[in-house]
Amino acid sequence: LFSGIGGFALAAQWCGIQTIAFVEKDEAASRILAHHFPGIRNLKDVTKLCLRCYDCEQYESDDSGEIVWCHRCEAEFGDCECIGTDAFVDEYGFPDLITGGVPCQPASLLGAPQGGRLGTADERWLWPDTIRIVSELMPRYCVFENPTAILTLEQGRAWNGIVSDF
Repeated sequence: LFSGIGGFALAAQWCGIQTIAFVEKDEAASRILAHHFPGIRNLKDVTKLCLRCYDCEQYESDDSGEIVWCHRCEAEFGDCECIGTDAFVDEYGFPDLITGGVPCQPASLLGAPQGGRLGTADERWLWPDTIRIVSELMPRYCVFENPTAILTLEQGRAWNGIVSDF
């Protein structure tokens, strides 16, 4: 998750661990991943990975019966870009390890005086999606990184929330 240019994948490779997929939406980083790790699919958007249809809205249609609508993609669930847990596991199997560099801008002290460090109110606060994916795929191990400033974010409540959710 949040694969960047593949640092975790390279370290895993050195340890004999095979990377089965990336999730990185930054285009420049994605090009670097494609160059150095050809053949490993990039699923792009962590918010659309492993979403189950219960996150979508079901309703009756006049002509085709029941429709499941994905609000994240603004499309029917079957036509959206989300990759459900079952589809992920069918294609890749259950992962033994999930790694990620969860976006640090919400927690970082860098830029804080200029209105940064918005914590859980920041749209880049993607720990809930990270935890959701881990809970759905149930890997044996997880390795995530973030700045140490996350420990004091929101008087420690943000970090305690992450630990509690895990």
